[in-house]
Amino acid sequence: MTKPIEEKAKLSIDSRKEERKLKFMKGMLIGGIVTAGVAMIYAETMGQGKKKMMKKGKQFAKRMGIM
Repeated sequence: MTKPIEEKAKLSIDSRKEERKLKFMKGMLIGGIVTAGVAMIYAETMGQGKKKMMKKGKQFAKRMGIM
């Protein structure tokens, strides 16, 4: 038996909501990791020059696959 069109549409809407939730959680997770990484790099290079800090940040971004 096939499901009525109304039920199919409802399932489609529900799946879109779940997909949005997953994208939001993925964004929050990646954002948290990047923020923690930047904070760690900043803490390590506090006494050193800005140039070295930028270099470390670029290396970190490359490792994360952002750049």
